Amino acid sequence: MFGEVGISLRKEDILAHYSPNWYRTYLALGLPESRYQWADKRWLELFHQYRRSLVTGAREVLTALQEREYRLTLLTAAATERVRTELKEFRLESFFHRVVTMEEFGARKPDPMPLQRTLGSMGILPHHAIYVGDTVEDIEMGREAGTLTLAVQGPYVPLEVLAAANPSFLVKTLTGVLQLLSERSKP
Repeated sequence: MFGEVGISLRKEDILAHYSPNWYRTYLALGLPESRYQWADKRWLELFHQYRRSLVTGAREVLTALQEREYRLTLLTAAATERVRTELKEFRLESFFHRVVTMEEFGARKPDPMPLQRTLGSMGILPHHAIYVGDTVEDIEMGREAGTLTLAVQGPYVPLEVLAAANPSFLVKTLTGVLQLLSERSKP
């Protein structure tokens, strides 16, 4: 996408500036603001051309959390259409009590308002929730909303960058979430 507008990037450039708030990424990588809307649309077009897969351990972790009766909500910066397509494609709809996209609120991460309103609508106090994410913006959002934060290293943000965001908890893999929750529930 960046190449189409004459911006040459290496994978390292993208990783150094990745954000679920695409406008932060666009700005950092030199995309003119006049091209942001085009980039949003083009990104989705290109994204649908690639084969997607679940993060290792995703189904196992979701199943275990569901069995432990956690009320799971997916709050994501991804476009609503994309999220619905992927949840159906990977048969994950039944794991979530709610699916919320930031675009439903007209906000971008790390704005805590969507998380605060979602928790409020579910009758959950922020200090009774754990917000799990794989970006610095996720940690900022959860902290500002008053939740515990659990950073999980994903494919785009290095572990040391997540650690510097000062999450309540940090794990290297998604399956580490289960281990952490098991340790925390022991008397």
